[in-house]
Amino acid sequence: MIAAAFALTLFVSAFLLFLIQPMFTKMVLPLMGGGAFVWNTCIVFFQITLLGGYLYSHLASTRLGVRRHAWTHVGLLALTALALPIRLRAGSLPPGAEPVGWLLLLLTVSIALPFFFLSTTGPLLQRWFAETGRPGSADPYFLYSASNAGSLLALLSYPFVFEPWLRLVDQRALWSVGYGVLIVLIAGCAWLMTRSAPVALQPTARAADRPARRTVLRWIALAAVPSGMMLALTTYLTTDIAPVPLLWIIPLALYLLSFVLVFSRRRWPSHTFWLRIQVPMLILAAALVFWGKTSATPQFMAIHLLGLLVTAMVCHGELARLRPAASNLTAFYLWMSVGGVVGGVFSAIVAPLVFRSIAEYGWLLVAACMLRPPAPATSERRVTVVDMLLLASLVILLLTATLRAASTGSFRQTELSAALPSLIATALVAIMLFASRRRPRHLAVGVALLLIAGPLVSSWFGNTVYAVRNFYGARRVRDDGVTLTLMHGGTTHGSQFKDPARRAEPLTYYHWLGPVADIFRALPPPPVPVRVAVVGLGTGALSAYGRPGDQFDFYEIDPEMVRLARDGRWFTYLAISPARVSVILGDGRIRLAEAADGTYDLIVLDAFNSDAVPVHLMTREAVQLYLRKLRPGGILALHISNRYLDLRPVVAAVAADLGVAARIRIRAPRRTDEASAEGLTGSIWAVLAPDSTGLGPLRGWSRPAVNPRVRAWTDDYSNLFAVFKR
Repeated sequence: MIAAAFALTLFVSAFLLFLIQPMFTKMVLPLMGGGAFVWNTCIVFFQITLLGGYLYSHLASTRLGVRRHAWTHVGLLALTALALPIRLRAGSLPPGAEPVGWLLLLLTVSIALPFFFLSTTGPLLQRWFAETGRPGSADPYFLYSASNAGSLLALLSYPFVFEPWLRLVDQRALWSVGYGVLIVLIAGCAWLMTRSAPVALQPTARAADRPARRTVLRWIALAAVPSGMMLALTTYLTTDIAPVPLLWIIPLALYLLSFVLVFSRRRWPSHTFWLRIQVPMLILAAALVFWGKTSATPQFMAIHLLGLLVTAMVCHGELARLRPAASNLTAFYLWMSVGGVVGGVFSAIVAPLVFRSIAEYGWLLVAACMLRPPAPATSERRVTVVDMLLLASLVILLLTATLRAASTGSFRQTELSAALPSLIATALVAIMLFASRRRPRHLAVGVALLLIAGPLVSSWFGNTVYAVRNFYGARRVRDDGVTLTLMHGGTTHGSQFKDPARRAEPLTYYHWLGPVADIFRALPPPPVPVRVAVVGLGTGALSAYGRPGDQFDFYEIDPEMVRLARDGRWFTYLAISPARVSVILGDGRIRLAEAADGTYDLIVLDAFNSDAVPVHLMTREAVQLYLRKLRPGGILALHISNRYLDLRPVVAAVAADLGVAARIRIRAPRRTDEASAEGLTGSIWAVLAPDSTGLGPLRGWSRPAVNPRVRAWTDDYSNLFAVFKR
């Protein structure tokens, strides 16, 4: 019963700890925009705070004594309840401010106190349980599985239960109630511990009183690599494969699942099993990174995620194998937390400053190879059979992945034949790497060489002439000889002809034959000047629709995007536009609110960060703001093209909720247009206006269908699962 009480308390504590993470991150998004960078920075803050909590647990247990400190800790928990409910305690991001530092400060003043004391529960309660003398108390690490099970459930239930059914205000209230329940449960555990007879904890044969420095360093490394790899893979997936915000939680869920499995009392599958399959998964993941954007498709997502799970199982399995006796439990968790922070800081803060692409993921694969322990001894016949099966699986997976890419269009047929020698070479390298599986250093060097060779291959599939990375993502300019194209991961943000005679032509989503051309034709004709606001700069292609006397105001949150659009080496739309053009730095919604009501004839919302949707720009409150800024007869246009989400029902729901007119047009390039409309990209656009009068000139546009299962998004509610494309 006592073990069950402690397990329940740890479960509830971890549930609250990991429920607050997606909940508060969602609260922050309206201030920061969408993207994995916000999530990764928040995770680093949580890891740093967790480290502080573990340090507190270690010092309190060793300096004050477990029993003397117990009731003091309960009192401190009760005091932190005065900081509830959770709320944002700062304004919006100042224009041009350094976003990482500002976000960390916001997190500190808003949730640091309750999160800090929540983070202490895991090691403290395991240490308390060791004091009870009950069965299993000599090795209380099994309680860590209960803790991580709570974390995993909270993380997975948020997008399926809390986000679709509860507003943020309701989530915060429910979380506050849960925090009160947890204080009662922790007080009960303190009472159970203090009423039991004191137990003298002796070190077991697995650990001495003081762990050796080499052991501590290995603890840190084994914790750092999965932590860094989890965040690096989050960035890699949401940038290069499928930039859907809900993918943020999948790598973290797998990371937590590994803790549940390795610290449980019954280990299945065995640690040897994970060691055996890790090498093929690491080689396959490295091969996909080697092929770069060519292999960056959703079909390969499972391979990367499985590689993360296997690596986490190996590293965390080694941590479980090397865990000390209960007398050193808090120190063990403290050093594990140090490793988590090291990995998190490397991926979320250092890597964007050091690398121009998402290179940290590949180098963490190399580090994972280095940390492999010597292969377990077994019979030669068994080793041969298992190794041959793994080798065959590796080759089959590699060839299947290549053929799948060819069939889905990731390779064009001409490119596939040209790259065939490199494909064969990749397979041969994979076989040689597999032969080095028993020598971690040799394996790591081989994987590193494969990653270094990757950029050479990428030159066959489009010449990257410029690459840059900052807090808002990694972008590159590609030169195919005819056009310059701005890319963010696998998403095009605009193109421009290199031929000076054609540089004024808007391409891709903004082509003369696309829906956006209809919108500009609906504006008052010359010589009446119009004023246009565009939220999201890109290459500045929309300024090509400007006429003498017009005013175009671009709102852009990313300073690097402004530099790219203004740099005459790459894009010249802003420089050659007949209209007067200004760029206003900052979040589009926040800066647009500063404009006087009735300022614009047209507002264009085109601020998607790749395919990740900045939800705060599409809520009912945001649309109300945009409509106030329009002149009588003005139009609000929304670019809602997306590979993974169908945003038409959201537009319909918001329009119905506000009682305004709405129209939709879908434009896919037809074969008959392709010869005369070079550079035309299919797109979906929506327009809204206070009444249908201003939408009269839009011929061929249809009313969006209302889906009763999709509610209007608000600043307090959104549900991405409801609009995922099936």
